[in-house]
Amino acid sequence: MCVKRRRAPEFEALMADARRRRFDCVLVWKYDRFARPLGALIAALQEFRDLGVDFISHTQAIDTTTPMGRLFFHVIGSFAEFERDVIVERVKAGLANARAKGKRLGRPCVMIWHESLPPPITKSRSHQRARASAHHMNKMSTTPAAPAPQ
Repeated sequence: MCVKRRRAPEFEALMADARRRRFDCVLVWKYDRFARPLGALIAALQEFRDLGVDFISHTQAIDTTTPMGRLFFHVIGSFAEFERDVIVERVKAGLANARAKGKRLGRPCVMIWHESLPPPITKSRSHQRARASAHHMNKMSTTPAAPAPQ
Protein backbone atom coordinates (compact mmCIF):
# COMPACT_ATOMS: atom_id res chain seq x y z
CA MET A 1 0.00 0.00 0.00
CA CYS A 2 1.44 3.39 -0.98
CA VAL A 3 0.39 6.21 1.30
CA LYS A 4 0.94 9.56 -0.38
CA ARG A 5 -1.64 11.22 1.82
CA ARG A 6 -2.43 10.28 5.37
CA ARG A 7 -6.10 10.29 4.42
CA ALA A 8 -5.87 7.37 1.97
CA PRO A 9 -8.82 5.07 2.72
CA GLU A 10 -6.65 1.95 2.88
CA PHE A 11 -4.25 3.62 5.28
CA GLU A 12 -7.08 4.83 7.50
CA ALA A 13 -8.58 1.32 7.52
CA LEU A 14 -5.19 -0.13 8.50
CA MET A 15 -4.80 2.39 11.32
CA ALA A 16 -8.36 1.79 12.54
CA ASP A 17 -7.68 -1.96 12.68
CA ALA A 18 -4.41 -1.31 14.54
CA ARG A 19 -6.27 0.82 17.09
CA ARG A 20 -8.76 -2.04 17.58
CA ARG A 21 -5.77 -4.38 18.19
CA ARG A 22 -6.78 -6.65 15.29
CA PHE A 23 -3.10 -7.38 14.59
CA ASP A 24 0.23 -6.88 16.31
CA CYS A 25 2.57 -6.57 13.32
CA VAL A 26 2.61 -4.78 9.95
CA LEU A 27 4.73 -6.48 7.30
CA VAL A 28 5.58 -4.56 4.12
CA TRP A 29 7.76 -5.43 1.14
CA LYS A 30 9.59 -2.08 1.20
CA TYR A 31 8.97 0.82 3.56
CA ASP A 32 9.10 3.37 0.72
CA ARG A 33 6.08 1.61 -0.82
CA PHE A 34 4.25 2.02 2.48
CA ALA A 35 4.98 5.74 2.85
CA ARG A 36 7.12 7.72 0.42
CA PRO A 37 7.58 10.97 2.36
CA LEU A 38 9.83 10.36 5.32
CA GLY A 39 7.54 12.36 7.58
CA ALA A 40 4.55 10.12 6.78
CA LEU A 41 6.62 7.01 7.48
CA ILE A 42 7.82 8.39 10.82
CA ALA A 43 4.30 9.40 11.85
CA ALA A 44 2.95 5.95 11.00
CA LEU A 45 5.81 4.17 12.78
CA GLN A 46 5.36 6.38 15.83
CA GLU A 47 1.66 5.56 15.98
CA PHE A 48 2.40 1.84 15.53
CA ARG A 49 4.91 2.04 18.37
CA ASP A 50 2.38 3.84 20.61
CA LEU A 51 -0.19 1.13 19.80
CA GLY A 52 2.29 -1.68 20.44
CA VAL A 53 2.28 -2.77 16.78
CA ASP A 54 5.58 -3.94 15.31
CA PHE A 55 6.68 -2.90 11.81
CA ILE A 56 8.76 -5.07 9.50
CA SER A 57 10.08 -4.16 6.06
CA HIS A 58 11.01 -7.43 4.38
CA THR A 59 13.54 -6.30 1.75
CA GLN A 60 15.25 -3.63 3.88
CA ALA A 61 15.65 -5.71 7.03
CA ILE A 62 13.90 -3.12 9.18
CA ASP A 63 12.28 -4.85 12.10
CA THR A 64 11.16 -2.79 15.09
CA THR A 65 11.02 -5.94 17.20
CA THR A 66 14.84 -5.99 17.32
CA PRO A 67 17.28 -3.51 18.89
CA MET A 68 18.83 -2.79 15.48
CA GLY A 69 15.39 -2.09 13.98
CA ARG A 70 14.55 0.31 16.80
CA LEU A 71 17.91 2.05 16.28
CA PHE A 72 17.10 2.45 12.59
CA PHE A 73 13.70 3.87 13.54
CA HIS A 74 15.38 6.51 15.70
CA VAL A 75 17.89 7.38 12.97
CA ILE A 76 15.03 7.86 10.48
CA GLY A 77 13.24 9.97 13.09
CA SER A 78 16.29 12.20 13.45
CA PHE A 79 16.40 12.76 9.69
CA ALA A 80 12.68 13.56 9.64
CA GLU A 81 13.13 16.12 12.40
CA PHE A 82 16.07 17.64 10.54
CA GLU A 83 14.00 17.78 7.34
CA ARG A 84 11.17 19.59 9.16
CA ASP A 85 13.60 22.09 10.69
CA VAL A 86 15.19 22.83 7.29
CA ILE A 87 11.76 23.39 5.73
CA VAL A 88 10.76 25.77 8.53
CA GLU A 89 14.03 27.66 8.15
CA ARG A 90 13.55 28.00 4.37
CA VAL A 91 9.97 29.19 4.73
CA LYS A 92 10.96 31.82 7.30
CA ALA A 93 13.83 33.01 5.07
CA GLY A 94 11.49 33.20 2.08
CA LEU A 95 8.94 35.24 4.04
CA ALA A 96 11.65 37.60 5.30
CA ASN A 97 12.94 38.01 1.73
CA ALA A 98 9.44 38.77 0.44
CA ARG A 99 8.86 41.35 3.21
CA ALA A 100 12.23 42.97 2.45
CA LYS A 101 11.14 43.34 -1.18
CA GLY A 102 7.91 45.02 -0.07
CA LYS A 103 5.58 42.13 -0.96
CA ARG A 104 2.26 42.05 0.82
CA LEU A 105 1.78 38.75 2.61
CA GLY A 106 -1.41 37.13 3.79
CA ARG A 107 -4.92 37.14 2.48
CA PRO A 108 -5.95 39.75 -0.07
CA CYS A 109 -7.84 42.78 1.19
CA VAL A 110 -11.62 42.62 1.03
CA MET A 111 -13.41 45.52 -0.62
CA ILE A 112 -16.34 46.77 1.44
CA TRP A 113 -18.87 49.03 -0.23
CA HIS A 114 -21.63 51.12 1.27
CA GLU A 115 -24.19 53.40 -0.40
CA SER A 116 -22.48 56.48 1.03
CA LEU A 117 -19.24 55.57 -0.76
CA PRO A 118 -18.53 55.87 -4.47
CA PRO A 119 -18.91 52.58 -6.36
CA PRO A 120 -15.92 50.24 -6.28
CA ILE A 121 -13.38 50.77 -9.05
CA THR A 122 -11.87 47.73 -10.74
CA LYS A 123 -10.03 49.25 -13.72
CA SER A 124 -6.34 50.12 -14.12
CA ARG A 125 -4.60 52.41 -11.63
CA SER A 126 -4.52 55.42 -13.97
CA HIS A 127 -8.22 54.92 -14.73
CA GLN A 128 -8.92 54.65 -11.00
CA ARG A 129 -7.13 57.93 -10.26
CA ALA A 130 -8.90 59.76 -13.08
CA ARG A 131 -12.29 58.42 -12.02
CA ALA A 132 -11.68 59.22 -8.33
CA SER A 133 -10.58 62.74 -9.27
CA ALA A 134 -13.69 63.21 -11.45
CA HIS A 135 -15.90 61.92 -8.65
CA HIS A 136 -14.25 64.31 -6.18
CA MET A 137 -14.67 67.25 -8.59
CA ASN A 138 -18.31 66.32 -9.17
CA LYS A 139 -18.97 66.32 -5.43
CA MET A 140 -17.32 69.73 -5.07
CA SER A 141 -19.40 71.26 -7.87
CA THR A 142 -22.68 69.99 -6.42
CA THR A 143 -22.12 71.14 -2.86
CA PRO A 144 -23.61 74.57 -2.19
CA ALA A 145 -21.15 77.31 -1.44
CA ALA A 146 -21.15 78.69 2.08
CA PRO A 147 -22.92 82.05 2.42
CA ALA A 148 -20.66 85.04 2.54
CA PRO A 149 -20.10 86.54 5.98
CA GLN A 150 -22.08 89.72 6.68
